[in-house]
Amino acid sequence: MSLTQATKQVDKSKIWKVGLLAIGVSIVANLIAFFILSAILDLPSPADFPPLSAGAIGFMTAVFTFIGVVVFALIARFTRKPIRNFWIVATVAFVLSILPNISAALNPESAPFPFPVSSSLGFGVLIVFHVIAYLVLTLIMTTKTLAD
Repeated sequence: MSLTQATKQVDKSKIWKVGLLAIGVSIVANLIAFFILSAILDLPSPADFPPLSAGAIGFMTAVFTFIGVVVFALIARFTRKPIRNFWIVATVAFVLSILPNISAALNPESAPFPFPVSSSLGFGVLIVFHVIAYLVLTLIMTTKTLAD
């Protein structure tokens, strides 16, 4: 992100259309990553580790990227530097969102949910989906909503 881009204003009329694009691209990117990772890694089955199912990945990506779009809209409405401020808020939210997965990857038995199989690899792979959704959402929202 360049300094000039960080101070540009957002075209508020673009937010929801671009937001839908960001949500859709995030879901597709995460599902592609899921199918690739499932093919090359020995991941736990979705029956044993429900977060690693295509449905769960798609649903959770949709919900949390939608929340990200709402946050972007609020930041664009109420702040003078929405691009910069969104990057900060999104980065903090991203870090906070992966902390439980890092903790569970390091010690699967400490996972807050009772899965039949608690897998370090499974929790590690969930972090990959967080990274993808964070990057896709922030990059699309902060570049495609800029005023001309």
